[in-house]
Amino acid sequence: MTRPSYFTRRTGLAGSIAALALAPVLGAAPAFAQIAATPLAATAGSTLNGTSGPVEDVVVTGSKLRTSNVTSEAPITVITAKQIEQSSSQTVEDVLRKVAAVGSSGNYASTNNGANGSSCIDLFNLGITRTLVLVDGRRYVHSAYGAGDDCVDLDTIPIQMVDHIEVLKDGASTIYGADAVAGVVNIITKKDYSGTQINLGGNITASGDDKQGDISGITGFDFAQGRGNLEISGHYLQRQPVLQKDRDWADPVVAGDEGPGQPYDIGSGIPVAGRYFGSGTSNAAESAFAGNSGGTVINGQPQPFGGYQGANGATPNINGRYDYGHDTYLSDFESQSNLAAQTHYDVNDHLTVYGSAYYTHKNTEEQLSGQPVTGNPNNGTSLVIPQGNPYAEALGIDEPLSGYRRTTDIGTRQYTTGTDTWQATIGAKGNITGNWNYDSYFTYGYSDTTLQIRNSINANNFENALGSDGNPNDPYNASLCNAAQGCALLNPFGAGNISQAAKNYVSYLDSSNAFYQFRDYGGTITNNKLLKLPYGPLGLAVGFEYRQESGSYHPDPITESGASTAAAEAPTGGGFDVGEVFGELNIPILKNVFAAKDLSADISGRWSDYNTFGGVQNFKAGLNWSPTQDIRFRANLGTSSRQPAIQEAFGGDFLNFEQGNDPCTPAQIGNYGAANGIVAANCATQKLPAGYKQTGDQIPTINGGNPNLQPESARTYTIGTVLTPRFLPNFSAEIDYYHTSINNSISEVPVQFIEDQCYTSVNLSSPYCAQSGTRNGSGNLQLANGPYENLGVTRTNGIDFNMNYLIKLRGHNSISISNELVDTIGYTEQLVSGGQFLNLKGTLNTVLGGGLYPVGVPVIRDNVTGTFAHGPFSFSWTTRYIDGMTYNTGGTNFNAAQERFYKTNEVFYHDIVATYNFKKVGLVAGIDNLFDRTPPFALDGSENTASNVYDVYGRMFYARLQVKF
Repeated sequence: MTRPSYFTRRTGLAGSIAALALAPVLGAAPAFAQIAATPLAATAGSTLNGTSGPVEDVVVTGSKLRTSNVTSEAPITVITAKQIEQSSSQTVEDVLRKVAAVGSSGNYASTNNGANGSSCIDLFNLGITRTLVLVDGRRYVHSAYGAGDDCVDLDTIPIQMVDHIEVLKDGASTIYGADAVAGVVNIITKKDYSGTQINLGGNITASGDDKQGDISGITGFDFAQGRGNLEISGHYLQRQPVLQKDRDWADPVVAGDEGPGQPYDIGSGIPVAGRYFGSGTSNAAESAFAGNSGGTVINGQPQPFGGYQGANGATPNINGRYDYGHDTYLSDFESQSNLAAQTHYDVNDHLTVYGSAYYTHKNTEEQLSGQPVTGNPNNGTSLVIPQGNPYAEALGIDEPLSGYRRTTDIGTRQYTTGTDTWQATIGAKGNITGNWNYDSYFTYGYSDTTLQIRNSINANNFENALGSDGNPNDPYNASLCNAAQGCALLNPFGAGNISQAAKNYVSYLDSSNAFYQFRDYGGTITNNKLLKLPYGPLGLAVGFEYRQESGSYHPDPITESGASTAAAEAPTGGGFDVGEVFGELNIPILKNVFAAKDLSADISGRWSDYNTFGGVQNFKAGLNWSPTQDIRFRANLGTSSRQPAIQEAFGGDFLNFEQGNDPCTPAQIGNYGAANGIVAANCATQKLPAGYKQTGDQIPTINGGNPNLQPESARTYTIGTVLTPRFLPNFSAEIDYYHTSINNSISEVPVQFIEDQCYTSVNLSSPYCAQSGTRNGSGNLQLANGPYENLGVTRTNGIDFNMNYLIKLRGHNSISISNELVDTIGYTEQLVSGGQFLNLKGTLNTVLGGGLYPVGVPVIRDNVTGTFAHGPFSFSWTTRYIDGMTYNTGGTNFNAAQERFYKTNEVFYHDIVATYNFKKVGLVAGIDNLFDRTPPFALDGSENTASNVYDVYGRMFYARLQVKF
């Protein structure tokens, strides 16, 4: 689907980090009600410091080997099913948005414009295509969402099946292949489940909206004297939308800022009543349409545009401008149904057969204001009302007019998406001989999506209904509106004057389809005791994987032909296959000697052969060193790669309305510092009309795939320590430094960067001027070109800190304190290979995330939780902190001297929850955003905030009931 956006003249952008509470969930520790990002070290034994209790050999994310040393050389966060059940989360997306390492360039329920209902996350703001999502250590099918990003939709993974989630915050291409650049989210499902559990839950805001209700159940039983197990689960969820007009801070929308001391723009200059331009020299009626502002018609009378006061409220007009936030969703409608089953049967020691199947049907609805009609943006023609049009003559106008009109009286744009997603896996595992074991599998996944946009406008029919051929020099032609073909004349003047017959003729239901198909064959042979070394056994894992992925998108024929007033789209189709071999060694170096309670290394490598661009090699080496039982040091260094996604490599061209400020707008020319003179001189060559001012805040830009893309390559390393001091029982802390550098990064160059590079070059000499587009008759930029390209280098580094401390009191009482903090030390982006690095640390920026929504890179994100537990009762209080950020567009930070809105302040959120467990019944009740903190203002031109960063719902009440049989 085309991704229209609403970005503004000066937009700040922001990231999401809905923090989460870190609560221990082990042994004698109470079951805390907040979602906890528990360090893996805290799960090693029956106490937090892992000093008591036997530990079963397990496989942790980032390795193929089973080991009792569950403290990985890479940082891993674990979220348990109990923590999920005792929170406000109803989907896997809800859970992961509360992890501090999760960035804000993903797609969420609050992403109303452009995500088509998908739920996809990223880590450390490195993008959803660089975060690999696994289920039980294996890949999961992407959901197809048209011309948008293809990704694993987290809503297709049933939350009631989740045993725990492991978030590996480090690259892992050697173990799992491509896409694991920023890290891995591994969702581990329940195994050998016996019994039945029913869950009921509901959420509602203090405003009485965002009503959410869900019911889920899981049942399982053993068979064949315990040699087999079968479990089945189901889940239904419905979430109601939130309208922007129901939040005072979100409506009306501030669309642009002309600078300190100047008025800012509210809403859009494309009103429901229409806005038209003419010479205005013949009579009083025509004079209303003269000048740079044009005119409109109110109550049947021509008036200069902006010369009347529209009501803010029931009538969404403000001083003649249209408040598009009035009819727009702040978060989308969603309903989903999940069914899942998995089983295994132990034939003997050498053969266990297993299988799993997942099915999800998901419906979402997004809503935007009525389509703005400005002509046909796909060929650059303007909307023309020809001389002799009967509705114009009735107003006393006898000249051609050009202009534009909002079609909210035809209806809002309703984006409905229906997706069916299937995935099934069959496999076999067992012992070969001695310590040699195998595991082989085949996975097939398929996703089929139908996307519809109600009240789309056919540009050709709109012209016919005006008796216009699009040429302002040609007079009204009644024969163009053929009643036999359903045409009815359309009155473009005044709100609500379009007849039903004309509405039926000019509007259409845009219907498109997308699919994604996935096949994965794999096998691993392991020997955890290959050789007996002086300080332990040598572990070996070797394996292969062969994957086939393909996808396509078929737009509506009217939209594909370019006959729509919205952006044209071309079909997408393509795929790739890859064969891979990999190996891993776990090497014990020292154990129980002086200064080395434990010292081990892990080495892995993978070779991949793609049919699209050939071979790729990756390696990784990690080290774990415990001088004593109280402290562990760990480090790893590795490389990763990412093949171009199907949309990036094979996506058809489509017209995207990207946020962008024309450098030649008078308010912008003075914002280029030393280059102001160059910009002014270049704009003087454009022969712009007198008093030119950019219409709106978007630049139509052609985006699309590039089959010549090369894979990204990345180098990552982490260095950290794990503290589990014996003198402080039930305390653990992890401190890790992370660094990721990505070369040949794949992205679309932001149109703002293209225009700035062009117009700040002497005599428009920059190569980017070839991509900057042309200008239409009104002087506005159009048809800039921004395909996917291999750009420069992306780098980020920082500190990841996690701490848990449990204090046991008398009488079955306890207090726990936990803290999760991410400190971003640096984040730079190089949009041109060998070019300038843009510093995005501490910014709300338009550079990351594809230009649709604000992406935030706060310096500090911190979450602190305190919990009191007494027997079956617990009460938790969580404080979530998001640092303040400076606005940045096109790579340049705003400042107070030039911009009225140039930063957001720091934000604190407070959440409380109480839980009570009585035998087989559990109750949970809580409030998120206890003090109803309003999100800070951000000039994003869409919602007056950064919805992927901040809480847009306000105070949220929730309750859960769990019954076990």
